[in-house]
Amino acid sequence: MNRKVIRYQKTKRRRRRVIINRVVLSTCMVALLAAVGVGVWAAVGRFSGNGVAASESEAPPASVAPPSSEVQPEQSAVEESTPPESQPESQPPASSAAPQSAGESSTGETVTTVGAAVPQSDPVGDEYFSDAVFIGDSRTEGFMIYSGINATYYTVKGLAVDNIYTKDAVDTANGRVTVLEALEQQTFGKVYIMLGVNELGWVYSEVFQQKYGELIDAIRARQPNALIYVQSILPVSTEKEQKDPVYNNAKIQEYNGLIAQMCQQKGVYYVNVWEALAGEDGALPPEDSVDGVHVNQASCALWRDYLKEHTV
Repeated sequence: MNRKVIRYQKTKRRRRRVIINRVVLSTCMVALLAAVGVGVWAAVGRFSGNGVAASESEAPPASVAPPSSEVQPEQSAVEESTPPESQPESQPPASSAAPQSAGESSTGETVTTVGAAVPQSDPVGDEYFSDAVFIGDSRTEGFMIYSGINATYYTVKGLAVDNIYTKDAVDTANGRVTVLEALEQQTFGKVYIMLGVNELGWVYSEVFQQKYGELIDAIRARQPNALIYVQSILPVSTEKEQKDPVYNNAKIQEYNGLIAQMCQQKGVYYVNVWEALAGEDGALPPEDSVDGVHVNQASCALWRDYLKEHTV
């Protein structure tokens, strides 16, 4: 074999080894890059999953407006002067039930859950209220007289979320007692509450919300198995709010917002009866009241029908 042939074969073998080495190196590089890519993808997936979980489980706390530094007008009495009294006796801790909101079931039907504003529903009959107690001030007294609803009523003029602990309101065989004392003597299936008009002159609206929440705790402790409905404050007439800067519909709607928020926090039902009686301007129509505050028989019928169509 001559030298040229030998040289050619050696060169051919060297080229083959180079090609094989390059193929092996390329294969290793591809495998390495694939492994790195899989690791990066898994890390990104874990990071993204943690972020979603945190955003779903950690809801931001509700904001609380700081007390106003402005001087509020003094409270003028719609029923009687009821300035905030000293701190009521300590109450049981709030329910641990998580507030929820209204939604829809898998069948598309409206479902009302604790803490939600009660949506419209099929009307109930008068018998629905046979095991109910209505707690409130003189507006609820008017409802007792004109609504035709046969229920128990614990009402007194000037009742408020602070004096309910000390104000004698209910006649019993053992004498006149407070609302909370009366609740200890009888069991109810539903509790309807409407308070707030006598508290509109309070300097700090946050105190009203706090006291109302404490009252809900006290009522729940005495009626643990009852449905608790908290009604919004009814509007007043335009003439009334023009005469009295304290009792105005803007303030009432502010308080209604605080009541709704409190119902969410305490896990009770909010019933927005305000919308049943407010006119297009947001005020109580003059023909629906004799004094701009207390509603007449026709308005009590609207109020009654609204309650019948907003139950759980």
